[in-house]
Amino acid sequence: MINDQTTPDVERSEVPSVQGLEADVIVIGAGVTGLTAGLALKLAGRRVVVLEAQRSRNNESSRTTAHLTEVMDTRFGALLRRFGFEDTQLIIEGQRHAINMIERWARDLAPDCGFRRVPGYLFAARDDRAQQAALEAELGAVTRLGYSDILTEKVPAPFPVAGALRFERQAQLRPAAYLRALESQIHGNGSLVVRGIRVRAVEDDGSDKPVRVATNGGDVFAPHVIVATHVPIDDEAAIHANLTAHRSYAVAARFRCDLGALLWDLGAPYHYFRTVCMARGEYLIAGGGDHSVGATIDTEKVLKDLAEHMRERFGPVEITHRWSGQIIETLDGLPYVGEDTATKRVSLATGFGGNGFTGGTLAGLVLSDAIRGRENRWARLLAPTRSLPLATLGRKVRRNLTAMKRLAGLLKDQSRAVEDLPPRTGMVTSRYGDRLAVYRNEAGVLYTLSAVCPHRGGHVAWNHAERSWDCPSCGSRFGVTGEVLNGPAQQDLSLRYLAESASTPSSSYAAAAAGPGT
Repeated sequence: MINDQTTPDVERSEVPSVQGLEADVIVIGAGVTGLTAGLALKLAGRRVVVLEAQRSRNNESSRTTAHLTEVMDTRFGALLRRFGFEDTQLIIEGQRHAINMIERWARDLAPDCGFRRVPGYLFAARDDRAQQAALEAELGAVTRLGYSDILTEKVPAPFPVAGALRFERQAQLRPAAYLRALESQIHGNGSLVVRGIRVRAVEDDGSDKPVRVATNGGDVFAPHVIVATHVPIDDEAAIHANLTAHRSYAVAARFRCDLGALLWDLGAPYHYFRTVCMARGEYLIAGGGDHSVGATIDTEKVLKDLAEHMRERFGPVEITHRWSGQIIETLDGLPYVGEDTATKRVSLATGFGGNGFTGGTLAGLVLSDAIRGRENRWARLLAPTRSLPLATLGRKVRRNLTAMKRLAGLLKDQSRAVEDLPPRTGMVTSRYGDRLAVYRNEAGVLYTLSAVCPHRGGHVAWNHAERSWDCPSCGSRFGVTGEVLNGPAQQDLSLRYLAESASTPSSSYAAAAAGPGT
């Protein structure tokens, strides 16, 4: 993948022991939110322990295309309608504050991460009237917010546009290099990052005792806990009802020209572009194709369409990399950052949408200030307990109806027989009185799992492009043998049996330990 990931660590069978470890703050999750909060707290003199389930740095933050912009995914006009003039300005200032902090730490701690200030262009395609109308509406909104002289008819790209809004002093970087630097700075003086640790539960009994965090490596304790796991790990948290999971895709190709800008259109779903200089040369990155997790969609075609869209805009480039990531959206378009409603000693951050790197940075700073007892300008606006704007209630109803229709569709058996299932392919079916998720590996072995998501009982669907089981109800994703890839689920899909054919159940689980022959 082109998103500057390091070579994954060699997977080890043993789990690091953290039994009895104590700290001032425990941070769960070593993405941009957790590392930002952890480093800010360490620099303020706190002993911080960051726990991360992934042994490598292959988490959601490393999959970002790193468009650092003050322009939220939610359009300016919608923000004004939902939050009013003053709070919309505060939202923009929060994004700018996050970019400024990233720039400061990139300069001081990660000079090799390629941080760079570039302009950003929100453009309307010349052949799309809907985009042109949306551009006019956005121009009216940004003018009201105080932007001036930003309308242009040119973008630094080899294709014409109907018009664009130019935003100065946006930024880009190589995310993995930046995150590595933050992680290295946390280690020392009683603080550390421990990988390979999966958190099972966070327990606050309301007494003066420290909060207990139960993990696969033992129990750790601290008076404050930050849950920065992309989605909350508490299966019963009411906040899950206000979150929606989406998949977002990206492709990259070798490209000789440096755009020197961020570009994104007003399509639905939208597409975006930027270039990045790597050790192997210059690359062009295109992203888009977003859809809700578990949607009845050909995910392989999404990637092909994205590659074709890149070629239509930039010529006959050869795709060298492709990948995807999970984004979590809230009903009103702003993340939830602050205290868990059940306990004031546990804080969370989730729902960054497509602005994960800037939103996660701001969230880390907000949570750090809260633990230090400092006021923060954005704490009220991002609080999980905030009231939803009336304009978002209709979205919640429509989202629930869509989820119910999707679930009803998934409950219908697929017409293909399990016996005809090709290698490296999965399907959901009903056999042996159970709803089953069946995958056939290259050797012909069938991995038969329960199709019931352990989070809240939704039924998973097969994602062909990424060879995963995706739950449309809660957004959880699982590998072909059932292991959790994305929460909120904390438990794997249960293994039913392995067999050489669909009609020959086996009581042996030996093949599961060896993994699918993919």
